[in-house]
Formats: sequence, C-alpha cells, structure tokens
Amino acid sequence: MKTLTFLIGFIIITSTSFSQILFFGGKTTLATTWLYNKHVSDDEDQQYELSLGYNYGVMGGIRSNKNFGIEVDLIFNHHTQKYEGMNYESTIFLKTFDVPVMLMFGGATYFEIGPVFSMINSGEFDWDGSLLTYDSDVLDHFETTNICIAAGIGNDLELSEYFFVNVDMRFIYGLSDIDGINAYGFPQNLLLPDEQDKFHTHTIAFGLSIGLKLQF
Repeated sequence: MKTLTFLIGFIIITSTSFSQILFFGGKTTLATTWLYNKHVSDDEDQQYELSLGYNYGVMGGIRSNKNFGIEVDLIFNHHTQKYEGMNYESTIFLKTFDVPVMLMFGGATYFEIGPVFSMINSGEFDWDGSLLTYDSDVLDHFETTNICIAAGIGNDLELSEYFFVNVDMRFIYGLSDIDGINAYGFPQNLLLPDEQDKFHTHTIAFGLSIGLKLQF
C-alpha cells in the first residue's frame, strides 16, 4: 500500500510540473471475467462457463500534451467465475478495490497500458448440485492483493468544450497467484500433491467502459 501511495504521488507531482490539461469523471464497466487455473482446466468435470462481471468508479488524470497522459482510476469491482460439471453448477464471486495507473498515448483516440493494484475484500462461493445447494464465505482462501497488467484503447467523444463521453476497452491479466478454490469449492491444500503443483489462479478480464469526463 505504501508503494502504491508513493507511485501515485510521484506521478501526480512530476506530471503537474509540465501539465496542460486536467480531467476527471466517473465510469462503469461490463466485462467478461475469468479465474484461470491449470488444475481446473485439466479436469473435464470442471468446465468454465461464460461469466460476466462489472465495476464502477472514478477517474482522474493529466495530459501533458495532445499525445501523452496519465490516468488513475479508483474502481469498485465485481469479478465472477461460473463453472459447470456433471450434476452441478458453481460460482465464485469476488469483490475487489482496484487502482489502475495507466499511461495514455495518442489524442482523442488513444492506447493505454499500465499496472493495476487490486485488493480482494470479499469472496463468496455458490454450489447448486442435484443433491445439495449452499453458499459459503471463501475469502480466507484467497490472497488479499493482486498485481495486474492492463492494456487497451479508448476514445473521448466531445459533447462540449469541457465535457466528453469516454469509451474504453481494456484487457487485464493478473500477474499474481491469488490461490483460491476450484469449481468444487476445494482449496489447494485439500488436493493431491500432483494437483497442488498445478493450482495457480490468475484473474483475467476484458471489458467495455463508458464514462463522463470533465476536461479543463
């Protein structure tokens, strides 16, 4: 957390010395979300299902000129992974607080890339089987932090001199192994040794964001 605070502060302080344009606003995102785990992928009875997540938050940043800028977001994120197997369906719901720090290259249409600092603050598992249905809190099985890399493209559609509609597509990959559980709700330490070696969980998301930006 200290590293994140220092990084954001350093970016803001150094950028303001030559900044020309400031912007801030709000945004919301609909995304396809995944929890990739080789142990799950190798098991035919643990099938990934298309899963949708969403998030919302605020954005702010600085453009030093028309071709370069820095954006920092504060995002409340809902990350979902659904599974299906013989006689059951299950779902993992994660809630995270994310801070993307994106470098922007281009003008009204731009390319962006940067790290995402994510803090996992809620985890729930739902099981719907032919004989049993239940839900449980599984936050203790997940790591509390996740470092990701994000890249995408965006466009600012001008409404007036100061207001813009921001449309943005981002791909986000979790570099950290966040541990967690499999489609049956089992953590790594309940698996056979060979399966434990394959048990590494990484978040993946690809989403479309729409926001309103004030630029001055």
